[in-house]
Amino acid sequence: MKVDFTLKRFPINGRLKEQCGLPFSAVLQPYHKLSERDAAAGGASEVASDDIARCKHCYAYVNCYCAFDTAGWVCSLCNKHNSLKPQQMRRYRLDPAHLQQLPEVRCEVFEALAEHPAHVHLPGQQDQGFVSGPAPTVLALVDTSAGEEFLELVRSSLEAALEALPPVTRFGLITMSHRIGLYDVRAPEPCVRYVPLYEPVLRPGSSPASSAAASPAVGAPLGEVLPLSALLAPVGAYKGAITRALEEQLQPEEGFGDSSSGGAEDLPSPLPGAPLPHHHPSSASSAAAAAASPPGQEAGMSRSAAAATTTAAAAAAAPAPAAAAGGAPAVAAAASPTRPLASRGVGPALVAVLDYLKVLQQPPFLPPAAVPGSSSGTTTTAAAAAGADHLPANPSPVKLLLFLAGPPDYGIGRLVNPRRRKAAAAAFARAQLAAAAAAVAAQANGSGSGSAATPPQPQPHADASAVPPPPPPPPSLPAPDPDAWIHDVPSSSVEFYQQAAAACASLGISVDLFAVCGGALGLRHLEPLAGSTGGAMYLYPAVEDSAMPQDVYLRLSAPAAWCGEVRLRTSPQFRVVRHYGRLLPDPTIPDLHHVSAADPSDAFAVDFDFTSPSGFSGSAASLPPTLQIAFRYTALVCVKKQQQPQPQQDPQAAAAAAGTGTGAAAAGAGGGGEVREYWLQRRLRVATYRVNVAATVADVYAHTQPEAVVTLLMHKIMRAAEAQGPHEARLLLRDWLVLLALNYHRNAHPNLTPQQLAAVPADLHFTQAPQLAPLPRLVYALLRSPLLAPPPLPPPPPPSEGASPEGSHEGGGGGGGGQHPDLTSFLRHLWGALPPGELVRAVYPVMQSYHHPDQLALPRHSLSRAALAGPDAPPIFLLDAYILILVYYTSRCPPELPFPPPQQSALRKAVAAIRSERRITPMVKLLREGSEEAELFDQLLLDEPVGHFDNQPPPQQADGEGGSSAPAASVGSSSSRGGSGGGGGGGGSSGFGLVQFLEHVQGEAALQLRHEAALAAQQR
Repeated sequence: MKVDFTLKRFPINGRLKEQCGLPFSAVLQPYHKLSERDAAAGGASEVASDDIARCKHCYAYVNCYCAFDTAGWVCSLCNKHNSLKPQQMRRYRLDPAHLQQLPEVRCEVFEALAEHPAHVHLPGQQDQGFVSGPAPTVLALVDTSAGEEFLELVRSSLEAALEALPPVTRFGLITMSHRIGLYDVRAPEPCVRYVPLYEPVLRPGSSPASSAAASPAVGAPLGEVLPLSALLAPVGAYKGAITRALEEQLQPEEGFGDSSSGGAEDLPSPLPGAPLPHHHPSSASSAAAAAASPPGQEAGMSRSAAAATTTAAAAAAAPAPAAAAGGAPAVAAAASPTRPLASRGVGPALVAVLDYLKVLQQPPFLPPAAVPGSSSGTTTTAAAAAGADHLPANPSPVKLLLFLAGPPDYGIGRLVNPRRRKAAAAAFARAQLAAAAAAVAAQANGSGSGSAATPPQPQPHADASAVPPPPPPPPSLPAPDPDAWIHDVPSSSVEFYQQAAAACASLGISVDLFAVCGGALGLRHLEPLAGSTGGAMYLYPAVEDSAMPQDVYLRLSAPAAWCGEVRLRTSPQFRVVRHYGRLLPDPTIPDLHHVSAADPSDAFAVDFDFTSPSGFSGSAASLPPTLQIAFRYTALVCVKKQQQPQPQQDPQAAAAAAGTGTGAAAAGAGGGGEVREYWLQRRLRVATYRVNVAATVADVYAHTQPEAVVTLLMHKIMRAAEAQGPHEARLLLRDWLVLLALNYHRNAHPNLTPQQLAAVPADLHFTQAPQLAPLPRLVYALLRSPLLAPPPLPPPPPPSEGASPEGSHEGGGGGGGGQHPDLTSFLRHLWGALPPGELVRAVYPVMQSYHHPDQLALPRHSLSRAALAGPDAPPIFLLDAYILILVYYTSRCPPELPFPPPQQSALRKAVAAIRSERRITPMVKLLREGSEEAELFDQLLLDEPVGHFDNQPPPQQADGEGGSSAPAASVGSSSSRGGSGGGGGGGGSSGFGLVQFLEHVQGEAALQLRHEAALAAQQR
């Protein structure tokens, strides 16, 4: 647990808080690694949470700030007395030496067991074919509509995942295109069973909602094709089989043409609530759906002849062509080489997979009528129920790895509007016909009148005269914008992914999204899948530059907390009023938030406010403000034990033990007699913090944490950008800095009149409050970041031949040509969970210099060309931009210095150290000044004047930001001012850098001071 308060001393009341102009907030990291002192106080396994005393008035847990007396203890939050219950007297006997040994009394942070732990068995190499007991589950959903390069990257990533996962993890592999492939690695020969995905059909006379609910998303319930217990395989026992399936059977999908009608593009989601409905069409509806579906969709098929015997339900759902051996050759024969690549049915696949995984969370998520042997079409079948009998009754943490190579374009939740796709296909067909007609006409004209129109030519051989000349090349056509679809996403698809994310969170499923695509994928609409479930989102522009295997390994090998609940309790004088980040508030219990999943570096933020105008005035001495955070979560714990010497047993007995649950200890034994046991523990972590009170503005400023302040500003501005747009968000952020400068200016000169204050320039270096000095630079960098880039411009209805492709289809990315369309969405997701220290590094990169690869020159430079200029400037620079690391060799670099730097050099070791401590593997680029990629280094020199947003459409071009990041609305004025905003910096032609931005803010502050001086003069 770690908490970073924006103010390490709280203002004594609301009036002082307003005079300071700083956020009254905190950044929480509930699952942060315990300090050595807290960890040494005692493990969670030593005490149960029910044994910890709690206040009967405010329900806070006893903590290190509570006072004990002969009759009980006094709560540190509400200051009320509690008597000890008889069963608590033994633990809290009134002995100071004994009390100081208790973790909850000794430390600010302690842990306890919330429930009885569940043992996760280690199955042997031969298990009984079912999943016994609760266990962490990882499911990979792979997009096979891409090429072989993408799938090879996925293979490497999943092989890295197998190395990172504990051996008790249950792993399942599912592929997705226009059909779903279920990989059965438990079979003697690993095989794949396919189930078709369906488009929702808009029925005449029915509303879109009823049509979507009545239309099946999948040809047959996945549990009928392959029971979930057969899909999930323990990593320790089936690693070889899973690897074999990845290498031999994970193949690109055959070509598939979208022959469905486009009348269902605006159908709403079939997810009315968190528990997803089963799609069990009747035989008549199944036949109708099979007849209406595109060709080549067979349910229950297998790529392996050994798996030809599927379940009876899948065989009944399969059309006649599925009777072919395996069924896959029929699809291969049906797909011609000229047909487009397979579609990407992400939405139908999610519906089917979530319905598939509900059996893991029984009994809460099973329909009441779902009993073994039920024959109802809306309940699980006997085969699925038989497989569910061996699945855990307790919820198991589930991780869904979603690998995408493009935007969803098939079925429910498709982002590419079929009308646009069909219009583009029709236009392309017309262009092809026109080109062919022109070629035929040119050939006819050449053969009919060519002899009269051209000078005499030598006659060729008689046999060769019959060969027609090659047709001329077709006329060049303007290439359509491949990302134009992002401006025409159906609203129902946006709603679908929001509801799918809620369904995942309710089922305890965390989604990690790995996207590899150079164009737009629509991450803005897919982000709820990861953001609302505690997952992560990764974006790679190209396969060759992707670090996906490293990121998958880091993600799955890091400790994780699942199914978390965060409860915040405060002293009566203040309360929590807002939350930021991936906290889901409980609809019924105040101050209770749900966290689907979290890792040690995930951060959340909250805002505080006073419950009364007096604040802490009357209780500053007797009861300082206190905050208590209770975090309940599930974690997989590995317990290492020394193996006891076993009596010699015959090989048959050893093999029998290895094939049953009793052989778990033998399977988990490491070399040297060490045995590993795995437990799913439900833990409670409680942290209590007491904060001092500040009575003056100077005291508040002296105890400000600028990194935490910027974190809160980032969260607030992201919320404002979503609600009001990035332009308004930039205005709000700039105005906040102007107000901070004004508040500091008034408090730095308390004895000056308004007229005298207006004559003194505002000090944006904050000389008397050095803790505030980094804020202007960080605010400027935040304004310059892609997070507040201008919104995308929709393309004009008819394509203009003079239109520039840059900046017209950014998908929320903004920032000029060359930027990935989904960069802004990716950064919003990434930055939304970063702790303060990492966020500051991402907002304002760190640049250091080297004399040569083995000698550090300076550990920190400003991001300006002044650091690179001069005869004494170092020749090598290392720039860390969090997701990007640049090693830059200037033109002054002596030729004897090696390029690239040696692997064992100090520079390379510094790069390796940076990469090892990140949650996401940064890309490393080695550049030389003057090279093609050197422009990237110049773009990260944020202090330099540049026209950062020259392609944005602001209301007024010369608004004091020069197309960059300094808005022009003056503080305290009812109208915005053009030009430099009354003392602003440079204009659009000369660029806008840090110096110009500070001058602009200083001018806005002076304008407001003059306005206040004029009002004071009028009042006199």
